[in-house]
Amino acid sequence: MSLELKKITTGINQDSHCFDISKAQNRMYIIEAIYTSLIGPNIGNVATEAFLIEGELDTNKFKLCYEAMISRHESLRSTFFTIENKILQKINSEYIITFPEVYIPEEKKDELDEYIDTFIQPFNLEMPLLIKATLIQINSKKYIFILSMHHIIGDGYSLSIILKEILKLYNDEKLPDLDFQYKDFAYWQNKLMEAEYIIPKRDYWVNRFCQEIPLLKIKTDFKRPPLKTYQGDRIIIVEELDFFESFNLLAMESYSSMFIVLLSAYYVLLFKYSGQKDIIIGSPIACRPKKELENIVGMFVNMLPLRININENCTFLEFMESVRGICFDAYENQEYQFNDLVSELHFKRDMSRNPIFDYVFALQNFDMSDLKSKDFIINLYDYKYSISRFDASLSIMVINDKANIIFEYSTDIFTKSTAKRILMDYLKILRIIKANSNIKIIDIEGFDF
Repeated sequence: MSLELKKITTGINQDSHCFDISKAQNRMYIIEAIYTSLIGPNIGNVATEAFLIEGELDTNKFKLCYEAMISRHESLRSTFFTIENKILQKINSEYIITFPEVYIPEEKKDELDEYIDTFIQPFNLEMPLLIKATLIQINSKKYIFILSMHHIIGDGYSLSIILKEILKLYNDEKLPDLDFQYKDFAYWQNKLMEAEYIIPKRDYWVNRFCQEIPLLKIKTDFKRPPLKTYQGDRIIIVEELDFFESFNLLAMESYSSMFIVLLSAYYVLLFKYSGQKDIIIGSPIACRPKKELENIVGMFVNMLPLRININENCTFLEFMESVRGICFDAYENQEYQFNDLVSELHFKRDMSRNPIFDYVFALQNFDMSDLKSKDFIINLYDYKYSISRFDASLSIMVINDKANIIFEYSTDIFTKSTAKRILMDYLKILRIIKANSNIKIIDIEGFDF
C-alpha cells in the first residue's frame, strides 16, 4: 500500500468545512435513508454503552474532559447531507453539547431503566451533534455514564478511545497531538479504492460468494417480521479471565489465536442449532491499516463475512485450522468494503434480514483492561438494552480483568429464555473443548434444541 496518508485542508468546492465521506459512512448513510423512508427514524445505527463508575468523582471535571473530546475529534462534530446526489460530511464549529446530570437512587431500577431508554434516541444526520452523554448519580459513590452516538461518526473501538482519553485527561495526563483526522482517512481510502491494488481483493470476495448464499435457519420463537425493526435485548455474563487461560494455551499450541478458538466454537454452536454445514458469520475488523489512525475517532470498521463448510467428522483442532485459513485470507483482503461486495453480488434484498449474514461474532481486543483513576474504577453496566442489528451477535469484551460475554439478540424472533439457552450452550461447548480439544464435532453433544 504505497498511497500515503496526508492532511486535507481544502473541502469540497473550496468549502473548508465540507468533505467526502468514507466507504463505511456511505454504507451507514444509505442504510439510514432506506430504513427511515420505509419505517421511520432508525435506532439500529445508534451505538450506546453504559459504564458504572464507583468511587469519588468530580462531575464538573469529568464533564469538561468529555467536552474536550468533542473539540479534539472532528468526526464527533460531523453531520451529513446530500448535494446533487453526492453525500458529504460537514465539520461543525458551532454546536450544542448534550450532557445532562441527574440523580436517580439505585433502588429505583424501573425509573433508571426508563430514563436510559428515553435518553437513547435516533439522531438526525443533518443536525449536530451525533453524540451525547449523560451522567446518572445513583448513590454518593456510584454513577452511571451513558455514551450514545450514531455509528456513522464512530465504531466500537472509537467508544474505547473516547472513554480512555476522558480518563487520561481526568488524571491530568497530556494527550498526544493528532496529526490526522477522520476526513484525512476518508480521502485516503477513496483514493485507495480507485487504485489497481483493490482489484484482486475484490476478486477474492466475489469468488467466495459467487455461488448461492446460504440463509442460516435456526428455529425461532416468533415468525420473522417482513421488515427488520432492530428491537432487541442482550444478556451479559461476566467470567474471570482464568476461564480463558486454557484457550490461550490451545491457541498457542495450534499456532492460532484466542479469536480463532472462540469463533470456531461459535460455528459449532450454529451448526448444532441449524444442522447446516455451509455457514457465514459476520465479524467486524478495526480496519485501521496505518499506525497514525489508531487514536482517531471515526467509523473505520469493516464487516468480514466469514464463510466455512463444516465437516462434522473432523476434530475441533482440525476445524480450527480450517477457520484459521479462512480468517487469514479474509484479513489479507480486508480493505474491500462489505457494502461494495453487497452491491457487486446483485442479489435481491430481503428487508427482513441483513445482507449475506444474520449472526455476528466479535472479540473486542481494544485495550479496556485498566479503566480506573486514583479515585474511581469503571466497569460495564448492564442496563435494559433494546437494540439488535442482527438475529444474534456474540461479543467478548475485557474490562478490568473481567471477561464480559455479551449476547445481543433480536426480540422479534427470540425470547429471552431461548437467547439465554443459546448462550449457555455456547459456554458448554467451550467447556467441552477445554476438556478435550481433539473431540470430533459430531461428538460434541448435550444440547436441548
